[in-house]
Amino acid sequence: MKANSLGIDSINLGLIDYRITDDTHLQVQPVTWSPSESEIEVKGWELWRCSGGEVRGAKAFYNDEVRNFNVSLKPSAYGHNATNLTVQMSVPKHLTGDNYQPADVHTTAESLASLGRALDEIGIKTNLDNAEIVRLDMTRNLHTSERFEDYEPLLSTLKGRRTKQTKYVNEGFLWGNRQQQVTAYDKLKEMVSRKRDVKDLPRTLRLEHRLLKGRKVRDATGFRTSRDLLEGFDSLPSVYEKAVRNQLFRDSAPETPQISTEDFINGMRHFKESGSRYWLRDYLMAMGLSSVIGSGDMDRLRDSVIEVAGGRQNASRLLVTLESAKRDALTVKSLSRNRTHADLLRELETLAFQP
Repeated sequence: MKANSLGIDSINLGLIDYRITDDTHLQVQPVTWSPSESEIEVKGWELWRCSGGEVRGAKAFYNDEVRNFNVSLKPSAYGHNATNLTVQMSVPKHLTGDNYQPADVHTTAESLASLGRALDEIGIKTNLDNAEIVRLDMTRNLHTSERFEDYEPLLSTLKGRRTKQTKYVNEGFLWGNRQQQVTAYDKLKEMVSRKRDVKDLPRTLRLEHRLLKGRKVRDATGFRTSRDLLEGFDSLPSVYEKAVRNQLFRDSAPETPQISTEDFINGMRHFKESGSRYWLRDYLMAMGLSSVIGSGDMDRLRDSVIEVAGGRQNASRLLVTLESAKRDALTVKSLSRNRTHADLLRELETLAFQP
């Protein structure tokens, strides 16, 4: 799989045909109750039957932090004693313990097979081929030329279609509703928060498309079961592109100049390495003057210096200082890549949909 190819991050499955053994590892959570409640309310709902009779409670669950999957068994809203058994799995993490690289079709198939064996071990007998997909997260790593924070001003202006944008502190952006979400965040920062080593990884903006409901999965992909997913995996890029393009790349961005973090660093480093004790002051002065040069007001600035000094003769030394500052400003300008929001949007669009 290519380093920046589209793949699966996580999947939620609803089990259709299953049997729970007497020695299951599922943990039952009892209902909370008060003395005024009836005996049925106190005992809770029938979750499953074993050789000893009914197993009742509020819900049952199993969390496997090593193999990265969770099982939840809850009463259903659609009938007496009906239940919903769902399994949530990080597809790449289940095999490797890490989800930096999303799962391709081969990894997904291997993870599902491994999950089937793990469920059998904890006393849940089922055929995952027939399990219904009730959530599907597709993702792609965009290896960007700039740091994530340099894209934040642009990302904050993007408006999704029939979605609400949310900015999460230190995590990124989300455009979503109850059916689907598109997220953009700094993957390396997220990994560092989990104490993962990122020193050999490139800058990575993670762009995810999350289908949050089983019906939305079916409408968007045509998939109902995990078998459908494996057989139609090659169609996922078109599903992803349609959703992400519709949410983030419908409109063009303005030609607003964007000074990148690397531009700041390169400019400051220039003055520091020149031996100046006041390298930050010199850099800030050059930055300010570069905006004057960019607006074409250098002649008016020079005339203003002469007027305030009381004539050209009195301003001669000041004009030398101004010319030196002008050279510094032009140097800073030459070190900048002069990128705009439109440039950054085009870069993200190219990375998001490249073959």
